[in-house]
Amino acid sequence: AISVVIAEDTGLSRDESMLLAVGMGGVSQVVARYWLSSESKVPRDTAVQLLTSLAWKGIAGFPLHGSDTH
Repeated sequence: AISVVIAEDTGLSRDESMLLAVGMGGVSQVVARYWLSSESKVPRDTAVQLLTSLAWKGIAGFPLHGSDTH
């Protein structure tokens, strides 16, 4: 589902969009595992917000399909 949105928004190919979607999912999974195993003092809601912000800012580097701006 994430790759479909990425493809629609960016105009990237299905394979390129899937690569980015899997990467975003992988980052989320690794961070969640780290958070659980490290007994992090970062509250869960804060951790989710930080990771979400990182993902959105990263994907924002890809221009919208048909747009010259980032």
